[in-house]
Amino acid sequence: MKPWRKPKIFNLSNPIKSLMKLIFSFLFVVMYFMASAKTYYFSTASGNDSRTATEAQSASTPWKTISKLNSIFSTLQPGDQVLFKRGEIFVGTIVISKSGISTAPITIGAFGSGNKPVITSLVGLSSWTANSSYPGVQESALSSVVSSKVNVVLVDQKIQAIGRYPNFTDSNKGYLTLESHSGVTTITDKELSSSPNWNGGEIVIRTNRWTIDKSAITNHSGGTISFNAMEREARNTYGYFIQNHIQTLDKFGEWYYNPSTKKMAVYLGSNPSSYKVQVATLDHLLTSSNYSYITIDNLDFNGCNNTTVVFNGGTKNTIQNCSVANSGEDGILGSGTGFRVENCSVEDSYNDGIDVSKGNSAIVRSSIIKNCYTVPGMGQGGNGQGGGIRNCTGGLVEYNQVYNSGYVGIELGGDNSTVQYNYVENFAFIKDDNGGIYTSNGTNKTNTGRKVIGNIIINGIGAPEGTDSPGSSSADGIYLDDNTNGVELYGNTVANCNRGIYLHNTRSLVIRANTFYNSNNGQILMRHDNLGDPLRNHTITQNIFFSKILTQLTSSL
Repeated sequence: MKPWRKPKIFNLSNPIKSLMKLIFSFLFVVMYFMASAKTYYFSTASGNDSRTATEAQSASTPWKTISKLNSIFSTLQPGDQVLFKRGEIFVGTIVISKSGISTAPITIGAFGSGNKPVITSLVGLSSWTANSSYPGVQESALSSVVSSKVNVVLVDQKIQAIGRYPNFTDSNKGYLTLESHSGVTTITDKELSSSPNWNGGEIVIRTNRWTIDKSAITNHSGGTISFNAMEREARNTYGYFIQNHIQTLDKFGEWYYNPSTKKMAVYLGSNPSSYKVQVATLDHLLTSSNYSYITIDNLDFNGCNNTTVVFNGGTKNTIQNCSVANSGEDGILGSGTGFRVENCSVEDSYNDGIDVSKGNSAIVRSSIIKNCYTVPGMGQGGNGQGGGIRNCTGGLVEYNQVYNSGYVGIELGGDNSTVQYNYVENFAFIKDDNGGIYTSNGTNKTNTGRKVIGNIIINGIGAPEGTDSPGSSSADGIYLDDNTNGVELYGNTVANCNRGIYLHNTRSLVIRANTFYNSNNGQILMRHDNLGDPLRNHTITQNIFFSKILTQLTSSL
């Protein structure tokens, strides 16, 4: 017997022949998966989960449920497709459990005609009972909740805020003022009454201009409220409010969920049957953990209590032509390498719209993001939470539209990241001390290859309520914060902000051919303090700075 020898894939003596062998081998693999790929169909109306896999490969004999999909997902092969019927609603969480390959991804999409298929966890409420202790409050049992906490409630298809005291429409946007605090567990407000008692609710505290934190209340006695330890201390003379308590319900649509009784209380007045009330029951609508080459196409995700679409790790995963709405936290969260979001809409996310900040070389392109972080107390606490789009190292964010982001419009990202040709309008009205486009290095490290090009940024609103400076706001068009360096700003247009561009402890920037106008406190501010290196090595050239003019033109953009 001849000894086994490792085959030679590439013969240096005949490179053309070897290259042709590689090409033919590649084409063979592609053609193999294309020939063997299967398509599985799902329909709520005509589906039946007892059918065989062969039967489910016909649109006339589909499977029915997301549970069935999850049970067979690990048997899928590269190139396979899973198609949901358009115009139908599917309840559940899609759990990815198999990878495709670079030449043959696994695709989850749609078939038929009409609206995109809807993936949801929303359930309708009925059988209302008036609460005798709280006029206008109606209660309904909700036994189907799987989430540990309800975050999303819709009334007539519109997302509703949890009940709070004082109301957002009250003076100072509903912030009370604390006089003193003790550590990270107690605040005192001499004007707060002992009745009503807020035990069991949540306290929400404006701990900085750029952070809002919340915690469960453990004791309320007179003007003192104690709560589980927060990450940050409260700040004296800053604001707070109460939420997640049935006694806060006094405005239409406000709600409270009692997890111990599994009852939903909603302020609906005396005729609750006139309204369609829906509640999210699951945490996520799609999850993937370290799987690769998955494509999600033409689906409508609507209503969950945490992040709607989660890709944790993996390579070259894609979500395209999809709608994501009514997310209890982030709309889309993608990490790993080469994650891509394209031609999607993300609306009504209580925290971030699209977050790819923990990934590498992500692309977010041609998408519309609306209404992120618009309700204080519903988003996540901590630094940086509440962005329309959060970019990453090597990331590309381009041709997107970001409207009504309560904090940052777009966050830049690390080395070799680009933010270009985006439109950002109305930002920083829940928290401020940030920008329409923002970045901060935190630690003092050197960055390279970062670009902010051709963006339009208008209407930095500001959020002074609940701070010790209620008459001032700090919402800048482009804000490069502590130790930012290695950024080129070119061809951007900024209007109607606190400042057009704010350079705070920055160095080694190139700023050229931008237009800044109609900002309240100057078109450009460069500042250095003890938080970073001195301002140095900046090139600022060919920019156009206007004072407060062109108001009519900018308001019509």
